[in-house]
Formats: sequence, structure tokens, C-alpha cells
Amino acid sequence: MIIKSMSRKAPTFSQLAGYIGQDGAGGAERCFARNLHYEGDNQKIVSGLFWDNYQNLPQRKNGNALYHEIIVLEPQPHLTRQRQMQILHALARRYCERRAPHQLAWGRVHFDTPQPHIHLMISSNEIGSKFRKRLDRKSFANIQREVERFKEEHFPELNDQRIYQNERSQTPQIKSNEGELVRRTGEPSKKQQIVDTLSTLLAHHRSEASLRADLNRAGLSLYQRGQSWGVANTQTGKRYRLRTLGLEAAFHDFRTRLEKTPSSKAKTDHASPALDPRAQALLQRRQDLERSADQELGNFDRHLDEGAER
Repeated sequence: MIIKSMSRKAPTFSQLAGYIGQDGAGGAERCFARNLHYEGDNQKIVSGLFWDNYQNLPQRKNGNALYHEIIVLEPQPHLTRQRQMQILHALARRYCERRAPHQLAWGRVHFDTPQPHIHLMISSNEIGSKFRKRLDRKSFANIQREVERFKEEHFPELNDQRIYQNERSQTPQIKSNEGELVRRTGEPSKKQQIVDTLSTLLAHHRSEASLRADLNRAGLSLYQRGQSWGVANTQTGKRYRLRTLGLEAAFHDFRTRLEKTPSSKAKTDHASPALDPRAQALLQRRQDLERSADQELGNFDRHLDEGAER
């Protein structure tokens, strides 16, 4: 499961409602609504309610007007569309309870890709509020993990791998300019991409040699300086200490597993360069889901551009 968020500065409620509410083979019949007092699919009514609530906000340059968010599952061919829609609605309810309990939310499940997913339009302010609600990266990451735990507990029938880091994971240190870029684009930073890749590999590898081999394929390499460990980008030479990435605990767990494995030294010395199949499968699933989510958000960008041209 992937949860992505994209902020919008302009109040393009009608355009986003049109994109989310599109009918046809790719859309589910029933819409999702929260704090809206309307559960239908009339896009003019939906966009009007969002617009009325938006009018409570004072004009501010670069202030967020709304959020376009998406929850993506892996393909579930063994489940009916009706069951997939029920699950996605339940995940959306849980997500909105944690992410936007008093904000307007409206969405619809789409089946136009192999990965079933739900699009959500969320207001930037609570009902009738004059203030925008800001969600920092750490809080958003905690919500992603909490919703993932909810999914695993309540929907064990899903063919879905765990994506987000465990509760012991620390938060990577993000510089202010990097954080602004992430908030502006809605995309993970290069540092966060490295965190995601390394944390996944640390969780699934059982030898240092195979870990280094997979890191090398990802354009990364481990290094040690004194008592500190880090990872370097082999193309740019940029180095990141594991402490600043929030991965010291995960790396400690990895080395502890090596010490408890009787043949760990032999594996380190004679490990095959072949890719660990479990890590490869998890990484491939994550890449497929993120590609699907990026495609959906890209389609929305093109939809906005076409609307502006007209």
C-alpha cells in the first residue's frame, strides 16, 4: 500500500472533482465523503461545498487551498471489485480520521489501473475555520504507518506487503530548504528515497555481502568513519550518516542478526552476488505502486493544464 499527498495552491475544486468523479469502467459507483453532509457524485455540489468552506480562509500568497491524495493497493485479483471498494473506503475513513478529522474530504475508488486505488480531495482548513491545517512530515509518516497497521489487522486477505518503516524507525533529519521542496512538489526527497531503499534492504538481508551487492545495484555504498556508519551515492559522492537518516537502530538490528547467525562470517566472505529475492520482490512491488501513483497524479496535472488552455 502506498499513500501519497499532493498540495494545491489554487482552489481548483471543480477540476479535481471532475477528475476524481469520472465515470466509466474505471470508476466505482459509490463515492467516499467525510464532513461533507453530501455523499453523492454531483461534482458541482461537491466543488461548491469545498469552495464555500475555502472562503473562510484569508488570502495568502502560496497558501495551500486543497490536497489531492491517493491510497494505492497492490493488485488483488482474488477479491471482487465490491470487496476492494469496501476495503479502500475503510482505509480512507481510517486515514481521514487520523490525517484530517475535521476537514472536508471527498473521493472515489478507481479501477483503471491494475492497482486499485482511491483518490481523495481534502480541504486545507477545517469546517468553517479561518486557519489552514499543516501536517508536518513526521506526523504524516506516523499516519502512514498507523494506517498500514490498521490494514494488516483488519484486512489479512489483502495481497499487500508492508512498505513503511516500523515503529522503532527514527525520522530522517530534513534541512529547511529540502523540506520546502518536498512540501511544494509533494514528492519524496532524494534523502527520503535513500532511507526507503536502505531500510527495506536492512530488514530483509541476512549477510553484509549481499546487502552491499544490492546497495551497489541501487547506486549506493556503505562506509564507516570511526564509530559512525553511513551510505554514499556512488554517482555524486554525496554522503549521508545513518544517524541523520534515522537508520542507526535498523542498522544495529541488522548487525545483531549477523552476530546471532552462526554462519554469518562465512556468508559475508563467500556470499553470492545474486539479489536477495525477498528484498527484490518487495522493492519491485513498491516501485510498481509508486509508478501507478505517480501516473495518476501526472494525469491530474495534464488535466489541469488542458483546463487552463481552454
